Amino acid sequence: MSVDLLFDVKNAFFLGHYQQCILEAQGKDKLKDAYYIYQEMMDKYGQSPQLLVSQSAVLILQGKHKEAEALLHEAQLRDANNCDALVNLVAVSQFLGKDHEVMKRYIAQLRDIDSTHPWVVDLQAKEALFDDLVAA
Repeated sequence: MSVDLLFDVKNAFFLGHYQQCILEAQGKDKLKDAYYIYQEMMDKYGQSPQLLVSQSAVLILQGKHKEAEALLHEAQLRDANNCDALVNLVAVSQFLGKDHEVMKRYIAQLRDIDSTHPWVVDLQAKEALFDDLVAA
């Protein structure tokens, strides 16, 4: 089993578990309400990248990964350097079972845009820990 495959399996488990916990804690009705609140804001103020990313997060929590991916691509068209869109695209790509190269491309783009983004810093810490464990 390759290191990349282990990384994907571990992340898929944690992301899926996280999604399940959020759904159970908040209830699906609150997520539906949140979706419509973001939609109303976009109708009133326009589709800003941040509103698109926020609405996509609600869709991810609802398990609507394809719809979330479409919103994230729209957010990227409006702002190619939106780090939150890239982070969510990594998650959505994993949920949709996309090729590992797709996720690696999003991660590389994110690192190029903002190497100090909290998600990148956390990933680097986990990679270093993994490397230490492999070396031990």
